Formats: sequence, structure tokens, C-alpha cells
Amino acid sequence: TVLVANTGAGEATDVVLDDHLSPYTAWSLDAFGAATPFEFTDGAPSSALTLGTASYSDDGGGSYAYTPTSTGGGAPAGYDGAVTNWKIPMTGTMGSGGSFTLKYKVRVE
Repeated sequence: TVLVANTGAGEATDVVLDDHLSPYTAWSLDAFGAATPFEFTDGAPSSALTLGTASYSDDGGGSYAYTPTSTGGGAPAGYDGAVTNWKIPMTGTMGSGGSFTLKYKVRVE
């Protein structure tokens, strides 16, 4: 679970979330339902943001053209061990004090 909060006095624009995953993990494709790897929960006050389309890398973030697949990288069904990074552009402008949580799951290999 990641908590994102705008603790500054101004607005946050062009927000992009990204993460580099450990090489000892496998990405969960369906953590929160079929083809739903993320769970977004808006905060109070509202972040005024929505999730954009996630993109994935299998080369340490060199490119983001990878499409995760079940058993990818030799992982168990429902996981992809080849995912090294992910990023999500957010839509909207986050006002001062806005927050949200983002959940995702990985399997430690």
C-alpha cells in the first residue's frame, strides 16, 4: 500500500506514479479482480485524481512496452516475474492537502 499526499501549499500537476520492483518478486495481474492489478482509494480531502493507463517494463525501466502475462518470466499462474517496473500517469490536478492510497501485490520468489 502506497499513500500519496500533497503536503505542499500548491497544486500538483502532471502526477505520475512509478515503482521499480525487486528482482525477487512476481507481479500480480489480478490482485483486485480480473485484469485489475491496482486498487485506488481516494482520500479525504479528495485527491481529485484518477488513474490513467498503467504501463510496464521488463528491462529495468528502459522502455515501457511490456505486456504482463500469466506465468511470464517463469512465475506461477496469475503472476509475471518479468515485470521490473510500472508507471501510471494520473489524470487531474491534486490540490494542497489531497491524498489517496494505491495498492498492488507482488509475490516474493
